[in-house]
Amino acid sequence: MPKLTQGELLNNVFKEAAHREKQREALFAHLSKTVRDTRLKAMFNDLARSSREHFKQLTGEMNNFNIKP
Repeated sequence: MPKLTQGELLNNVFKEAAHREKQREALFAHLSKTVRDTRLKAMFNDLARSSREHFKQLTGEMNNFNIKP
């Protein structure tokens, strides 16, 4: 089995990380809309916001490495 180059590895890792952040954002947004408890709603909103920020950071780094999201 051939080994991945460093570029291929970076490409795969960044794309997987970005994909997972998008999934987390969607999950937390859904949970925020679903729960009734205001503290939980706020917590899930904060987690969704945090995931959006992480996604932006990841895509910024991906651009630095010429990796398309």
